[in-house]
Amino acid sequence: MKINSYNIKNNAKIIKKFKNIDLFDYDFVKLIYGYGENNLKKISSLAKEVAGRTDLLLVIGVGGSVLGTRAFTKSFGKKQVEYIGYNFDWQTITQMKEVIKGKNIALHVVSKSGKTLETIMAFDIFEKYAKKENIFVTSVEESPLWQRAKEKGYSILPMDKNLGGRFSTMSNVGFFAMAYSGIAVKEVYHSACNMIERLNDKNDDNIAFLYANARLFAEKTGKTNEIITSFTKSTEYFMPVAVQLFAESLGKSGKGLLPSYCIYSEGLHSLGQFVQEGRACFMETSITPNVSHKKEGEKFDYVNRVAREAVVEAHRKRGFPIVEITLDNWSCQSLAELLIFFQVTTIFCGEGMKINFLNQNGVEGYKNIMLKKLSEK
Repeated sequence: MKINSYNIKNNAKIIKKFKNIDLFDYDFVKLIYGYGENNLKKISSLAKEVAGRTDLLLVIGVGGSVLGTRAFTKSFGKKQVEYIGYNFDWQTITQMKEVIKGKNIALHVVSKSGKTLETIMAFDIFEKYAKKENIFVTSVEESPLWQRAKEKGYSILPMDKNLGGRFSTMSNVGFFAMAYSGIAVKEVYHSACNMIERLNDKNDDNIAFLYANARLFAEKTGKTNEIITSFTKSTEYFMPVAVQLFAESLGKSGKGLLPSYCIYSEGLHSLGQFVQEGRACFMETSITPNVSHKKEGEKFDYVNRVAREAVVEAHRKRGFPIVEITLDNWSCQSLAELLIFFQVTTIFCGEGMKINFLNQNGVEGYKNIMLKKLSEK
């Protein structure tokens, strides 16, 4: 992985601050790195066993607890994994009932607090569709969900209390579903660990330093939005991961860039108009896997590359801060590297912004009002 940047000035002072940060001072980094071969073998063996006796895994969860997992299974999985429990829309529930109809399913319920209402309500619906031995719960010890699993004899895949949902993909949360879908989780894990080691380097060209500096520079110079773009549809499941990670971690204290995403070139015929001639409030982050196709695909690859270069040139002329992230290929390993890269960038941005990037108190705003209204009914 490498990055190029345009219309951005490196702040020597902030990069010096980054150099004083040890990634292993953060619990979630230690927990990811320390997951270990033994835990990986156990979770992989269990997932393959379950996959051998079921047709489909239904993951129940919302937000950071499932978005990273979904990116892996939808991008690279071979066996079917579906997702539910992320909203209160009954149509979504009924559609999923049709998907699982006539199938022998397994459930993996994920909620760190064990109280997430969307997740628990969906679990109440789909619990009866799976056999007891095919229901797995991931939560922190003694949460309501944990207690429910204990009482009913469901398998519990523990989640550490210091591991926030949006940093939990490289744990029981994600590895179980990945292994179920046929992904080589050992390769994913080692790619993640190697990227952590690389980004803990103190050199000026540390790519996480450079990306975090770019995001801080954009905000300091009056930009209010970050649009994350790609010219390949294969990256579409990662985009919501990046948006959720940055929004929930860095959107607080009246600070932060509003993240959004767009797949080009389709997006050039809609949002692209605003970016080109609307309010100049953006920085742009482009994600480009280095992939090539033979025969007829070569023509499309060439035109796609020229379109990407043209967009960068046009947006550079508008003065937008631009970061280009180029991946060696598009694989489960490069996705692991990309995920860790964005998570570590979040650390540096949070420290540079002087905020607590690990909490998400704002999420409770609507919850408190909603629960009050529900209790009054």
